[in-house]
Amino acid sequence: SRSRQVHKEVTNAFYRQRPGEAASRLRHWAGDECCGWYFPLLQHLPSLPPTAPATPSSPLASPPAFPPGSPSAGPALPAWPAVFEELLALLHPLVPCLTESLWQDLRPLRLPGPLTTLAASPWPVTTPAEPRDAELLDDMAQLLHLVLALRGLRAIYLLPEPTPLPLLLSTASAGEALRWRRHDPLLRFAAHLSDLTIGPGLTPPPGAAQAVSGAC
Repeated sequence: SRSRQVHKEVTNAFYRQRPGEAASRLRHWAGDECCGWYFPLLQHLPSLPPTAPATPSSPLASPPAFPPGSPSAGPALPAWPAVFEELLALLHPLVPCLTESLWQDLRPLRLPGPLTTLAASPWPVTTPAEPRDAELLDDMAQLLHLVLALRGLRAIYLLPEPTPLPLLLSTASAGEALRWRRHDPLLRFAAHLSDLTIGPGLTPPPGAAQAVSGAC
């Protein structure tokens, strides 16, 4: 859902002949979001929804997972290769040599048949927006907001990032607590938690470090 949003913004920027706007959006998407958040999270998720199979006529639509046994194969890889390949295609007008080289290295693992070039490939197509896109984007924004708040606490108390810590997450309502429980494994990994308790109106233990996040 986030990839669809970025694809639309970058495509519109190029269409309006604003490469600087496209470059700025891609820099944030590639550096801050993909490499800083999404790729590390996706590689550690136990499972992901399957992606639609790609076809030679539309190789960047939604490529399949890496073949079993390949060096990059893993349980969480059906999603990120498609996002990475689309990212290379969107960056190609701005960074042609580097993206072509990376695409050539990735391509033999992705689709059978003759190897073409990224420059000769069609502009990536994206699937239509889904009804849950807005909800998923909001969930991810709230998750990142909370993780940043927890990182701020670690910095205040000089705690190294890999140190597992327990978290008591007090929400404003039972509905919010239920929403957070759906993302329990993701939050545990992203925030390096040893234990996670979620519920409305929870009272922290004496002496516990506390932070208020707009996400809760």
